[in-house]
Amino acid sequence: MITSLVLHDWLDLCAFCALFVLKSYEMIQQFEKYQDIAHTLSGDLTARATVLCDGTYVEVHQSELVPGDILRIHEVSLTKSFTYICLY
Repeated sequence: MITSLVLHDWLDLCAFCALFVLKSYEMIQQFEKYQDIAHTLSGDLTARATVLCDGTYVEVHQSELVPGDILRIHEVSLTKSFTYICLY
């Protein structure tokens, strides 16, 4: 870019600046798209657990779990608690 400016090669300088602006715009668009995807995924992975309460299973937030709660665990369950799992 500097050599084009020094050598007064304005066509190359304009082409370089146009490519730079287009690439910057594309990077901003990709960043916004990936940010939206990350926000969507974080909303899908809420910290919820299925707990036995009064004879029925209820979904509660994981911050409401207490020792002694009986959890229903699925293959894809994400729990952030220390649990003992008894398989019978």
